[in-house]
Amino acid sequence: MSTVQQIDSDVVRRTLAFLVGVAALPVATGLIVHNAQVPEAVAVTAGLLALTSALAFRLYRWALGPRGADVDPDLRRRLLVRPVSSAVVFLAAVPLAYLLPRSSYAPLVWGALLVTRPASDRFAVRRSTGRPGPDGRVRVGHGH
Repeated sequence: MSTVQQIDSDVVRRTLAFLVGVAALPVATGLIVHNAQVPEAVAVTAGLLALTSALAFRLYRWALGPRGADVDPDLRRRLLVRPVSSAVVFLAAVPLAYLLPRSSYAPLVWGALLVTRPASDRFAVRRSTGRPGPDGRVRVGHGH
């Protein structure tokens, strides 16, 4: 049987904060499902989702930092860009909800996550390694 030799309180705090955000996701989902036409419901839901993304960023930044895991720099950048781009997309629904009150269109902005994740991955890798190769793929961790 294994025993814990050392407890890092920073890891515990960051992980618990992230898990609190994850635990709030059913509340956010229920709020938006039943009240998508109410701007305040969209704002609260977007805030909870963006906060959870920010907490994920905080946890990833620590885990992928110098004290954390030995991770390829391209993968590190990609994993750190994802939660930031997600938070931006979540928050984009807030002004739209107030511009189009009593409609359910604002949360549809979150469909942009289907595009932003691959785009942010390409941006993070292209920024460090250059252009995609002849097959259109960006080589991660090989300097191509």
